[in-house]
Formats: sequence, structure tokens, C-alpha cells
Amino acid sequence: MMYAMVFLAALLAPVSAAQSQESIAATPASRMGVAPVWENFEPSYQAHICPFQSDAKFDKDFIECGSVLVPEDRTNPESRLIRLSLMQVKSSSENPSGGTVVRLEGGPGGTGISAARATYYSGPEAAKLRAVANYVFFDQRGTGYSEPAFCRAVPYNYQYGEAIVSKGNDLYIAAMRRCYDEARAQGIQIDAYSNWENALDVRDLRRSLGLKQWTLFGISYGTKLGQGVMQIDPEGTRAAILDSVVPAESLPSSPNLSAANFQASLDVLADACRAQPACAKAYPDLRGRFYDVIRAYGKQPLVIDGVSQSISMTGRVVADDTAVANFVFLLLYNRDVYQDLPALLDALEKRDVGALRSYVEVGGLPLDHGYGRGMSLAINCRSGWRDPAAGNGDDKALSETAKWFITGNDGDVYGCDQIDPAAPDPTARRLTSDIPTLVLAGDADPITPAFYSRSIMSGLSRATYVEFPFTGHGAVLSAGECGRGILRAFIADPEAKPDIDCAKDTAAPTFLTSWRATPKAFHFLTSVQEGARPILPIAVLVGLAFALFAFPLAAIGRRVDRRRDLERKSWRTLRLISWAGALVTLGGLALAVKLIMDWSTNHMLAVPLGLPESITYAGLISLAGVLIAGYAAIRAWAGRKGGAMPFGTLAGTTIVALSALGALAFLFSIGSGPFVV
Repeated sequence: MMYAMVFLAALLAPVSAAQSQESIAATPASRMGVAPVWENFEPSYQAHICPFQSDAKFDKDFIECGSVLVPEDRTNPESRLIRLSLMQVKSSSENPSGGTVVRLEGGPGGTGISAARATYYSGPEAAKLRAVANYVFFDQRGTGYSEPAFCRAVPYNYQYGEAIVSKGNDLYIAAMRRCYDEARAQGIQIDAYSNWENALDVRDLRRSLGLKQWTLFGISYGTKLGQGVMQIDPEGTRAAILDSVVPAESLPSSPNLSAANFQASLDVLADACRAQPACAKAYPDLRGRFYDVIRAYGKQPLVIDGVSQSISMTGRVVADDTAVANFVFLLLYNRDVYQDLPALLDALEKRDVGALRSYVEVGGLPLDHGYGRGMSLAINCRSGWRDPAAGNGDDKALSETAKWFITGNDGDVYGCDQIDPAAPDPTARRLTSDIPTLVLAGDADPITPAFYSRSIMSGLSRATYVEFPFTGHGAVLSAGECGRGILRAFIADPEAKPDIDCAKDTAAPTFLTSWRATPKAFHFLTSVQEGARPILPIAVLVGLAFALFAFPLAAIGRRVDRRRDLERKSWRTLRLISWAGALVTLGGLALAVKLIMDWSTNHMLAVPLGLPESITYAGLISLAGVLIAGYAAIRAWAGRKGGAMPFGTLAGTTIVALSALGALAFLFSIGSGPFVV
């Protein structure tokens, strides 16, 4: 309720601000402040080799890269030109029904083109999307492969190895102030990094490609950019997809609002937990336990050493209440990890340093030169206004939980007046449009809650709204085939109302409440990823595979040589038993691999903590294989005393027995045997 009141306050801004918005609305946004020389600027597209060419294997029949020069500051008639990099994905259809779709990245500051995206969109997974449209991805000004490169890879507040509130924030803000000063000294026009200039860039990209119209597809900040393009270039916009909406008008950005959104997101999932008997029994107050553990880290922070320097400059992270709360907040973006929240809670409560270090390594934001940190902060500082309840930094005006969200990161305008005191963005006004629009939201999204998306519907006369239950940020792409089906149908024909009934059937996550507590499998997988060569499992596989094929081939050879009649039946029986032992042991290993791979895929937060309980079956099957193979080997050695046992049978059964025993030892070593040692 509190966050709704804060949002309402944003819509009822002071009279002076409202009058300012009215004056903006009276002027076409495309002409507002644009120097005459840039009014009819004709940008041109230049094809070139993809900048990530050596980093990816992609189908060049579908992928083409290029760049476009645009004015840096369109209010300045003498502005320099900056280069924007883009990537085109060609449709598999000669005349796709959806025309061309341009992706508008979030952040702001996120990169649009990459080796991974080229590989995905030219591969079989994206075949259905390619069938309906061409796609354009680009790096916005100041990000990725686009110009200029300013304030890239400035560490976040927690990446200095200090507690965020006591020192990390101050270091971050000081670094950004110094970086902005250096950028201005280099001639970079910081004031030109706004949603308005970004929207004009999108219009110029369309013109450079010779397209009369295209469909906008924005997620998160990309929706704010999309609304700006719909204001500036309505004639060039065929349709718009706005997922996880940031409303175009200025919004409050305050710790109080972040805390309220955090609570609302956790409440959705806590209610889902209470609806499942096992979860309700184990975690009757999921949100309360998260709050308790965050408070505990505030009283006693945990220092996590040994962190990769791509995550932290000092190789350590100080987990205080602010760091933990913001980390959980970021995880709530992703529907795929909801089911593992009990595992995360368990690791936090036990202060499991190994698991927490792995979470930081995998989930921490890397010191990435591609992310446009400078552009991001400039846009965020223009896009919001401080909540008066924040009291200009007066902690007395903040709730207890709001203090967890006082950060200097670029997702928060706290401290913007110290870094970049800029005028509001001219596109920061409520959108009114009759362009066909698909508006999407997840009801558990902590950063752009669903009511943000609903709030823009009143100004859109031809819009369809879809809300996915138990879903976070970037709802349409995280909602499985239902979301992708809705997306494809709208792209193909935005005039037709898409079938959205499947969204209502989005299932709640099935929360993980038990697992076998052992980190050994995780440590083994990590060591392999780091280049280790595990000798034992390799030797085991070679031995078992040899036996699996050698016994049948030997039997065939004896039949061809007509020596089978000279063999004793007992020898053949021993070889068959040994072969069965190899097969059973391999079956146990295969089951263990499958269970661990499925576990790693479906329970990302649980992998560092343990394995599924069902791993016991793999151990029992392997134990059975050991007993079978061992029986055959013992009988073979017993038969040797009579002097008649063939050496091949003796050697083969022995190799199988030792390999089966090695397989069981390996399963024990990674914690997936019939019991944990």
C-alpha cells in the first residue's frame, strides 16, 4: 500500500512541475530544442565485420553487423558525431509478416549486441522468432561497442571490499564524480545522454536502414525509451511491446519505494509457499525469515574472501545488511530461481561461506567494460525525483527496511545532485498514443512492479495488458512458451488481439524444501571448469567401457574361430555376470550425471549446497554393480586355483570389478553415493 501512495504522489507533482509538463506537451517532442542543422539529418548505415566475430560461432546467413553515425548533442549545431553499433538478424521468411523488430535494452546501460545473442538468434532455438520478423539489436550511446566509452567498469559500491553504507557508497560516488569530470574534460557532452537523445537515436537508426516503420520491443528501461520513441517518432512506429514498464513520466526513486517493492515481491512468493504443504511446514513465514537474516548481517557482517577480481577489485565482499538485501532483491528479478529461495535462505542463515562465495561469483555484477555506467547514471538522474520522505539523506525519514536500499548504484538517484545536477528529460511525460501496444508485467517483479505497467494503460487506446502470475522482471521471455507465443502472435499481427489466456495458468514455483547437504559435487564441477583433469572418473569410464565392448567382441571372435565348444559353460557365465556388472555400474553413473545436470539446470541456488535426495538411487545402482562384478571376479580367481581359468576371463572380470569399485568411490567422493561420508 505504501508504494502505491508514493507512486500516486509522483502523479500529483507540484504545480510548477505540472505546468512544465504542460508546456512540454504543447511542443512536438521531436523538435524540442533540436538545432536546425540536425532537423533533417540523414544518417547512413555502414556494414562491417561483427566486433565479436572471434568470440562466437553463428550463422552468417542470418547475422549482419554495422554502424551508424548520429549527432552526440542535437541541441548543438556544431556537435560531433558518435558511432552506434548494431546487429541485424535476417528473417528466414522472404517477406515476414512482422516486418522488423528493434530491441531496446534495459539498464539503462545494458548492451544490445553480443556473441551470445548472435549465436542464439541465428540458431535453432530462435527459429520461430526468425520466421515472423527481422530483428535489430544495437548498443545505445555510451554502451558496449558504441561510442563514447566513458565511466565504464567503475566498480559498484560492494566491489571495493568495504561495507556498503559505511564506506562503499562514498567510494562509488567519489569515483563517479571523478569519472564525470574526466569525461567532460575529454569533450564528452554529459548533458546529451538522456532518454530524449536516445529516442532520437532510435529514429535515426530506422532511417539509416531505409525502414518506413518497425516494431519496438523494450524491457525495463527499454520501455521508457520505447515510450520516448512513440512520442518522437509515431509515424515510424508500427507497434510497441513494453515489458516490465518504467512509466515515461518522472517517478520517485527512493529507498522507501524500493523497500516497499521488495516486500510486495517477497509477499507474492511467501503466499505461494504457504499454499504448498511441505513449504508451509518448513517456511511458514518466508518473508519474515528473510528479513530476520538480513538484520542479522547488519549486526554482524560476513567477510567473503577469495572472490574473483572480475567481481571485486580486492578479492573480497563484505556481506552487510545492505549487500544481502540488494542481492536478494536482484535475484527476485528471475522467476527461474524462485523455487530455490529456501536454499538461499538456508545458506544465509548458516553463513555458508562456500555457497555464498559461489553466489557472488555467479550472480554478482562483473566489472564489465561493456556496461555503460556513465550513460546509465546520467539517464537515471534525469528520469526520477527524490522522494521527499528520504529527507535528503536524513535516516530518520526512512523506515528500517528502507535503509537497506540507500545505495549509490546507477539504479538509484540517491546522490544524483552530487554527481550530475541535470535538467529533467523532455520525454518524461505521460504517454498518449493510439499505436497498437502490448503491455506486459510480472506480479512478483521487485524493480518495475505490475502497477507501473497498469498505470500507462489509460493513455493507450489500442493496448493489450498481460500480467503473468509468479513472474519477475522481463515477464514475456521468462514465461516459457506461453510468453513467447503471445510475443510472436503480436509481432505477426499487432492489429489482432492475441490469445492471452495461457498467462492465467502460469504455475506457482514448487519450492525446494529438502536436499542432501553436501557441496562436494559443486566443488568437483568447479574444479573441472577451472581446467582440472579428474583421473579417477576417466579411468573408471575407460575400464567399464572396455569391458562392456570387449566381452561381446571376444565372444563373437570365439564363435568365428569355433572355439566356443571348447569353453566351459561356467567361464561364459562369469563373463556374462561381469558384463552385467559393468552395465549396471555405468547405469548408476549415468543416472548420477543426469540427476546432477538436471539439478544444476533447475536449481541454480541449491547446487552449492547439495544434491537431490534421489541421488541415493544412483549410488545404490552402482553398489549393485560392484557386488555383481565383484562376485564374477571372486569366482574367476577361485577357478584359477584349478589351473584351467583362461587369462582373458580372469583379467576382464578383475578390470570390471576394480572399475566398478572405482566408480562407487568416485560417487562417494562427490557426495552422491548411497550415503554421505
